[in-house]
Amino acid sequence: MEKKPLVTVLLPAYNAGKYIKTSIKSILSQTYENFELLIMNDGSDDETERIVGAFHDSRIRYVRNETNQGLVWALNRGLALAKGDLVARQDADDISYPERLAKQVSYMVENEETVLLGAQGVVVDEDGQNVNVGFYDKPETQAGIRWRLCFDNAFIHTSVMFRKKVILDEFKGYREFTSLKSRSPAQDFELWSRIAKDRKVANLPDVLVKCREHAQSVSSSLSGEKGRIAEEGNFEIIESNVKNVFGFDTYSDDQIKLISQLRYSIAGDDYVKALTLLDNMVSKYIARFPEAKGDAEFAEGVAMQLANMAYSYLGKNNLAAIRVYTRSARYRPGLMFRWPWAKIVILLFFGEGFRKIYRRWKK
Repeated sequence: MEKKPLVTVLLPAYNAGKYIKTSIKSILSQTYENFELLIMNDGSDDETERIVGAFHDSRIRYVRNETNQGLVWALNRGLALAKGDLVARQDADDISYPERLAKQVSYMVENEETVLLGAQGVVVDEDGQNVNVGFYDKPETQAGIRWRLCFDNAFIHTSVMFRKKVILDEFKGYREFTSLKSRSPAQDFELWSRIAKDRKVANLPDVLVKCREHAQSVSSSLSGEKGRIAEEGNFEIIESNVKNVFGFDTYSDDQIKLISQLRYSIAGDDYVKALTLLDNMVSKYIARFPEAKGDAEFAEGVAMQLANMAYSYLGKNNLAAIRVYTRSARYRPGLMFRWPWAKIVILLFFGEGFRKIYRRWKK
C-alpha cells in the first residue's frame, strides 16, 4: 500500500524554465522525506514541461493546465489536489535549504494549534548570489506578527507551511483577484491576515529559503500601473487589519493612510504626525495585548519602522532623521550597532562622503 505523504510541497509554475530546475532540486534534496512535490504548470509555453519531465522521481506529481489561469487558480487547484495534511509553498524561482521541511514539520507536529508557519529568508539575484541578507527578516511571535500585519506582510510566501484542512474548510483558500476591489496581487498577504485574526501563527528564526529577484519576478514587476494596483490592494488589507486590531472607529481614514505609509517613508513634515500616531498605536496595542510589553519581536518591529523612516530622511532633513532614529533606539537600543541600521548613524555624522565611499566599496 502506498504511503500517504504528510507534506505536499505546492509549486505553481508559469514560464519558469530558467529557474525551475534549481527550485525542484532544492526540494528533492530535503533531509525530510515524507513529502510529495506537486507542480502546477499553469499554461507555460516555454521549457518548463520538458525540464520537469526530465526528473524521474516518484515524489513528483505534475499537473498541466492548457491555458494560463493565474496564480490564485493554480494555488487553489493545487490545494484541492494535495495529498498531504501539511502544505508547504515553494515558488518556481526560489530555493529551499535542505533542512527546511524537517524543521517546519517538527514545529507543526509539536505545536498543533499553529495553523500557519513561516521562516526567514535571504534575497538572491538571477545567479543565486545573496544581494540583501536580512531584507526578509520576519517577526516570530504572535505579538510581533499581529503588529507587523498592521503595516506590511509578516510572512514570506515561499517559506510558509500550513494545515491544509483548516485553510480549505475554514478560510476557503486564496481569494481570487476579483474579491479585492483593486484586483491586487496580494493574495498571500490577504490570506495570512485572515488566518492571523483568530488563529495561531508563527515564523521560525531560521533562514530556510532563498527568494530570487529578477526581471520576471512578482516583486520586480510591480511598477507603474501594476505597482499602483498592488499598493491599493495592500492598503485595503492594512485598513482591515488595523480595524480588526484597534477597533473600527479608532483611527480615521487619513490616519490609516498614514499608517500604511509607515513601512516606507513619510513625506515632508508628516513625521511629527507619524511619531505621534505610532506612539498612540503602541500604547493601545499594549493595552489590548499586555504580552506585547515584554515581547522582543514587537519592540524590534517598532524600532525597525522608525529606523526605516529615519533612513528615508537622510540628506533631506537630517534633524528629522536624528529625532526619528533616536526614538527607534528607545525601543531597541542595540539596533544602532547592527548593519544596515548602523549605516544610518554613520551617515548622520559623516554625510554623503561616507555614502560615496560605501558605494565604491560595494562595487
